[in-house]
Amino acid sequence: MPAIYRDIIIEQGGTLDETFLLKVNGAVFDLTGYTSIMIIKDHLGAIIHTADTTNGQIIIVGPAGSARRKISAEVTKTISKTAVSYDWELTPPSGAADTWKLYRGRCHVIEEGSRGL
Repeated sequence: MPAIYRDIIIEQGGTLDETFLLKVNGAVFDLTGYTSIMIIKDHLGAIIHTADTTNGQIIIVGPAGSARRKISAEVTKTISKTAVSYDWELTPPSGAADTWKLYRGRCHVIEEGSRGL
């Protein structure tokens, strides 16, 4: 399955909280046992931030087919404006050889200004 191209906006100091429901032919796609990782990189390819199921910034509810990325305001304020792209992958219980990209695209970081940070 090819990745869906979708740009994201990260507001420094604001929570990034989005839930996606995966369906195939109108039926919920069961994500039980899946793990996930989203990597944000700068223009040189260096990793700026990693959100995953291990650090709790990606939450999967398997039977519901939902994948949620929830990056707290405390974390987003540390993501620099040099971030330009991201990839979000899902890995099934069968292992890394079957990993597929869910989303990818450009990452736009809006600098914190309201609190003088």
